[in-house]
Amino acid sequence: LYSGMSTYTVAPDGAVLIGRLITTYQKNSAGAADTAWLDSSTVFTASYARWLFDSLWSAKFPRVKYSTDERTSAPGVLTLSAVRSELTAIYQLLIDGGHCENMAAFQAALIVQQNGSDPTRIDAVVPLFFTNPIHVVAVQFQIEL
Repeated sequence: LYSGMSTYTVAPDGAVLIGRLITTYQKNSAGAADTAWLDSSTVFTASYARWLFDSLWSAKFPRVKYSTDERTSAPGVLTLSAVRSELTAIYQLLIDGGHCENMAAFQAALIVQQNGSDPTRIDAVVPLFFTNPIHVVAVQFQIEL
């Protein structure tokens, strides 16, 4: 797996069955060994999360405005706390779907702020705490007589 080769077996009928699908990612941009993106499931989950946030946000807020006044409650106008709430609601959908976990850590790490040089832009750092696939179940049997 760490040589960039997914595992596979060949069934009796000749069909090739993938055992574990991985990427060829080996090192980060600094050249250090890194397994963060080795499993293809990480790539697929990250891609799905990005798609979900983007599609739900653009469907719900096609022409939204932004107010720095947190007391604003006009239709079609969002505040930073409203953006934070919407991002949290979308993350909850990822949890409900079994893709992510740890809402408390998400809320603690979520950053939502107005861009310093562009007042029409909101910058958000959305942490993703993925659930992990189970590749190995290690069992130790103990015989009691």
